[in-house]
Amino acid sequence: MGRRIADRLRACTLELAQWASADIANRAAHTVLADARPGEMIAALCIQFKRKYERMLKDELAGARVSECRTQGIETVFFDILMGGGR
Repeated sequence: MGRRIADRLRACTLELAQWASADIANRAAHTVLADARPGEMIAALCIQFKRKYERMLKDELAGARVSECRTQGIETVFFDILMGGGR
């Protein structure tokens, strides 16, 4: 019986952490985008968001980690690497 209760608490904690991290991501995005200037490069905004999100996450959820997002069947596109030997 004790094992099942511990499993439920762990699942609840994970769900709460996921909800909280999504809320933090929304707030970080709002903060960055609210200060964005017309014509500002999206890459610069992404970097600002990532830094803001990581700081807020660390401050609000002790021990939280952000892992690289990978979805099977979706190819990663790198914007800072030239394709096809371009200059």
